[in-house]
Amino acid sequence: MMRHPMHLHGHFFRTLNGQGEYAPLKTVLDIMPMETDTIEFHASEKYGDWYFHCHILYHMMSGMGRIFSYENTPANP
Repeated sequence: MMRHPMHLHGHFFRTLNGQGEYAPLKTVLDIMPMETDTIEFHASEKYGDWYFHCHILYHMMSGMGRIFSYENTPANP
């Protein structure tokens, strides 16, 4: 049971934590064991793929990462 410093490339994001407009703007969110967090970010690009991953290298290398894609993103050759 470890914490996971999660990072979304290309975006700052807000953690939705009940603080309204004072919700913190982050590039890395430390997620604690058995915790659920909700983030929001402004999808300002027309299209693209963005990597969301744990900053602990062996977690990332063992699969703790996902690609976020905007809707209607053309295939990446």
